[in-house]
Amino acid sequence: MTKAQEAKTRRTLKRVEACNGDCKHCKYCRVPCNGMYYAFLCGLADDAGYTPMSNTTKRLKLITLFHLKFELNERGFEKLNVYQENGYESREDYFQAMADEYDCPIEIVREVAETLGENEDFDGLISSLKDYARIY
Repeated sequence: MTKAQEAKTRRTLKRVEACNGDCKHCKYCRVPCNGMYYAFLCGLADDAGYTPMSNTTKRLKLITLFHLKFELNERGFEKLNVYQENGYESREDYFQAMADEYDCPIEIVREVAETLGENEDFDGLISSLKDYARIY
């Protein structure tokens, strides 16, 4: 990374950190679309040459910050847990996102996750919630 790129990335990081996180109503939120696929990306980061994308506006700021910090080597993957690597602040934040996505009570998400175990959070839990959504 050149000195100019580093300076631009640091300026972008400060701007993203200062934003209110309401990506849904932000003039910098962009929605690139390729046929039937779409994602959300932060125009601030895009203008700086980075394109971290999210499938929801709710997680966009967190994902953008992660990518900018990683580029600046301020935070490596070894310091992140699996939930942060996937754009969630914590396991509880992940549960809430899954409850919202599958229109399922958070209590059900927690109960199923506890039954399956943490190692199934990104596989078995999703399958179970899809089944729940199909049935109810």
